[in-house]
Amino acid sequence: DQSHKARVVIAIDRAKHLIGTSVQSMEQEEMLRRAIWLSCLNAKEYPFEAFDGLVACERAQFYRYKNQFLNDVKNLLGI
Repeated sequence: DQSHKARVVIAIDRAKHLIGTSVQSMEQEEMLRRAIWLSCLNAKEYPFEAFDGLVACERAQFYRYKNQFLNDVKNLLGI
């Protein structure tokens, strides 16, 4: 039996690995993952504009990736 905290950490880790799988390079994929994660931690400090030109997507796609990440976490937790 896993604690709730452990289940959350596992869900976040799994969902992170699903971010940007359609991006061309592993380097771009990893940058996108970091950007999405930072944006989730502090959206005011790290909106898309903080990463514009650094991530391999436009603003709308960035937020689609972010929303999908949050939904993946939710689904992995069975919420």
